Amino acid sequence: MYYVGVQVGDNVTIYPAEFDDIEYYFGKAIVADGDVIIKVGATEEEVSF
Repeated sequence: MYYVGVQVGDNVTIYPAEFDDIEYYFGKAIVADGDVIIKVGATEEEVSF
């Protein structure tokens, strides 16, 4: 299991990644016109900001 942490400006969201026999994905499109930070890790703690 993987988690994806996304920070857009001051907004932080953590998504669990899913596996579909070929690749992991987190099912979200990110649209932003500011600073974006993306972290990927094995636990929610690893991707927290």
